[in-house]
Amino acid sequence: MTLTLDHIRMTFDGHEVLRDVTVHVDDGRFVSLIGRSGCGKSTLLRVAAGLIEPTAGTVHADHDMAFGFQDARLVPWIRLWDNVTLGLPGRRTERRQLALDALARVGLADHADAWPGELSGGQAQRASLARAIVRQPKLLLLDEPFGALDALTRLDMQDLLAHLQAEQQWTILMVTHDIPEAARLSDRILVLADGTIGTIVDVDRTDMDDEGLPRDHEAIERRLRAALR
Repeated sequence: MTLTLDHIRMTFDGHEVLRDVTVHVDDGRFVSLIGRSGCGKSTLLRVAAGLIEPTAGTVHADHDMAFGFQDARLVPWIRLWDNVTLGLPGRRTERRQLALDALARVGLADHADAWPGELSGGQAQRASLARAIVRQPKLLLLDEPFGALDALTRLDMQDLLAHLQAEQQWTILMVTHDIPEAARLSDRILVLADGTIGTIVDVDRTDMDDEGLPRDHEAIERRLRAALR
């Protein structure tokens, strides 16, 4: 089991945001977490990452993990390739080669020496995925990674993420507000409501249409919308 959140509770200033949440994410699976704003999705993801301690409950997570935010969080005063390998050990030439290889996989081979401020939003998120590649994580935790992108760029990034997951064999837990995005990418979708997981939807990815969507995606989306009412 790459990630297990067991009976997680989280209380802030006397308000219980998460109550008895249990989540299992198996190796190689893509699980999306959806819910209304303020329901505790990002809090749960940060608990999974070890960024905050839960009030109660336990976390068992693979140590080889990477965390992706809605914004790419690139350091503006260093070149893109240096951002991708920031914090990694090794000589400068070795780190640069690692970055070049990762940037090529996300379609940014020609931007290695660019400044972060020169990138579009989609390019910055591609760089964020490159940063994950060089760290060779087994577990990828994503907090609304494409939420700030326009619709067409968002679709491109969804395709890229699906491709990289298949290539890198990542296990992914992703927070998203976008129901079609969850249906398009996930093996399983969890609905967080009233501080706990209220609905679980498994997605059959063996039966896909020409657009890369599960053939029953409309039924899946209707069920998820009903769960969020």
